[in-house]
Amino acid sequence: MNREYSNQQQKEVVLGMYCYWSGEKHMATIPGVVETEAGFMNGNEVVKVTYDPNVISTDHLIQSARKGNCADVVFSNSIKSKDAPVKRTGKFRKDKESKYYLYHSPYRALPMTHHQQLLANSEIARGGDITYLLSDRQQQLKEMIEKKQIKYNAIGVDIIESWKEVVEKLID
Repeated sequence: MNREYSNQQQKEVVLGMYCYWSGEKHMATIPGVVETEAGFMNGNEVVKVTYDPNVISTDHLIQSARKGNCADVVFSNSIKSKDAPVKRTGKFRKDKESKYYLYHSPYRALPMTHHQQLLANSEIARGGDITYLLSDRQQQLKEMIEKKQIKYNAIGVDIIESWKEVVEKLID
């Protein structure tokens, strides 16, 4: 499930739904979705979705989200959708527990790319094993983190920065 996406033309859409944690879980399964971020906008639970338009169109993304009950409303100042109501965007406020399922797992301290975090969160939510997403070095580091009981939150942190932080904690 290793996907490569272009950073150059990524787009964002904000989707309102009943539960952003479920939304993050579902949106990660859609090819072309690069990143998700749970939060609030205009009093609604939302997921900000970053996607590669070379892989999935905005319309198809919204249709796929609707099938998963993850697009009760689309927040945009430029998108028009025949599949969901569109409202003007407001200020996005990030949830403090984005990637909820990953956050509440033993993998929370493990440095990963943002895309690995996206996929791991969804896999953990479904009760799956994420070791297939990890490199051999990440698996070794996870064992060391568990052995030393490192308390750290690597979610949303650049993999290089979080790797340095974790190694420093292991050395202490």
